[in-house]
Amino acid sequence: MKKDIELLQTACRTWMEGAEFRKRRRRYKKYTYGDQWSDIVYDHNNRAVREEYLVSRDGRPPFTNNLIRRMVKTVVGRYRADNEEKKYYGNSAADEALFELDCRMLEEFLISGGAVQYLRALPGADEKGATAVSNVNIPMFFVNAYRDPLGRDIELIGQCHDLSMPQLLKSMGKREVRRMEWLRNLYKSLCSADEGSPLLGGSREENFYRGAAGRCRVVEVWKHEASIKRESGEVVMQWVCRWLAPDGTVLKEESPCEEHPFTVKFYPLTDGEVHSFVEDVIDQQRYINRLIAVMDRIVSSAAKGVLLFPTDQLPKDYGWDRVCEAWAQTDGVIPITGRGQYLPQQVVTPAGADGAFRLLTLQMKMFDDISGVTEALTGKVSMNQGAAMYEQQTRNATIALSDLLLTFRSFINERKRKMVKIK
Repeated sequence: MKKDIELLQTACRTWMEGAEFRKRRRRYKKYTYGDQWSDIVYDHNNRAVREEYLVSRDGRPPFTNNLIRRMVKTVVGRYRADNEEKKYYGNSAADEALFELDCRMLEEFLISGGAVQYLRALPGADEKGATAVSNVNIPMFFVNAYRDPLGRDIELIGQCHDLSMPQLLKSMGKREVRRMEWLRNLYKSLCSADEGSPLLGGSREENFYRGAAGRCRVVEVWKHEASIKRESGEVVMQWVCRWLAPDGTVLKEESPCEEHPFTVKFYPLTDGEVHSFVEDVIDQQRYINRLIAVMDRIVSSAAKGVLLFPTDQLPKDYGWDRVCEAWAQTDGVIPITGRGQYLPQQVVTPAGADGAFRLLTLQMKMFDDISGVTEALTGKVSMNQGAAMYEQQTRNATIALSDLLLTFRSFINERKRKMVKIK
């Protein structure tokens, strides 16, 4: 069988070029879903440790006040509310499924700054055509470094698939018994049968050449190539797709197409850089968590109703256990001798967290200001404001997010355009 090891290696290099982006995405995803103390920091001995370890050395667990998750859910909720008002989608089951895919894609877009969907024409479609849309898992996706926000300088794009053996035979077997047997033998040595499977809802280490346990890794590569028309000698650029096994074997090659089937949007793509919505508030979230930890430590270490009882005031035949029991009662009576210079007294000290509380309030306000997700957008209404004022505040808050949401809307419109062409 034909092999294209050079194309496979090019695809792998392209995938590796996205390693830094995927690394940042993993961090932002952790913060979004509550894992906010796992960053690597350095202790006083310059040793690399998890931040959680530094905070919990005194026996007090670190606290997480997850404002990022609330922020992301608010924006996705706003997108759902806009759909209810403007009816971007229809009412059919297919439209509802597509709407759900787009909401999850928006969540990915907010976390990582990237949105990728894959389109394919359904077999047996009528003259109107039908197109299946699927969200592409970012860790499985690769594309060459490009700078045009519209993606017109994309030259190589693709994704990795982890297929079960039945899926592989159905998609690559061509209904030929000999070919199916050949595929079985090929993947006996290529399947990842020796690696543990991730738990449901979990993730695993990324590897370009090896799939999940018991799965067959197939690499789908779309490349923009030049072809020459024999009649006119005209050079035409077309997209060619090849499906490759991990050893470079070409499993399938599709006829040239005018466009690749991916809809891609990275934000904001200034000089080719991606900076997500969540990235903007990571530092505020970290500082808020630290302030809460500091306030907890201050409150826990402050004296709260400590009783100073001079030993010479304790009567005979009246032990310390009886003193503690009487002191805990609302109508308790503790006899004292009446001799001595000092009498028992209870000590309650102020927590001393006023400064930390003011800083926390400031950081919470800065979090809202930086993200643009204000109280009006989350539905909080002051008792002193009218409906007109609330609507105005909501519009102002939406303006702060308009660039982000309209960019995602352009992604949806591009997807619609491609769906028509694929049909």
